[in-house]
Amino acid sequence: MGELIHPVKKVFITQGFGANPDVYKRFGYKGHNGLDYRAFLDNGERCYESGVSKVYSPHSGKVIENAYDADGYGYYVKIENDKEGSVLAHFHGKSSLVVGSNVSEGDYIGAQGTTGNSTGIHLHWGYYT
Repeated sequence: MGELIHPVKKVFITQGFGANPDVYKRFGYKGHNGLDYRAFLDNGERCYESGVSKVYSPHSGKVIENAYDADGYGYYVKIENDKEGSVLAHFHGKSSLVVGSNVSEGDYIGAQGTTGNSTGIHLHWGYYT
């Protein structure tokens, strides 16, 4: 595994791993199960609902899920390879990625949104090995 890259171009983390255990107890978690990223436009300005904040694959792998979870992740994509996996969630709409297809690190995979259990436009990234 190479150096871990973030799934966004401008990094501003709004909620870290393990935060707010009381909030995430209802999902069966001991706390927040990933990192949340603030949304930014390509020019670096903060992105709001009318803008597009792009999300990129943090590693190569196969798309194993591209679905909607109304009570949790909203529109999300799950990517795995033989060493690591990622759940990228709260997309604006369904990603165009096809389940079973392969993506490379840095490929565009969707736009940040506020679907599912979300209080504002952002990206949730869950990473596992």
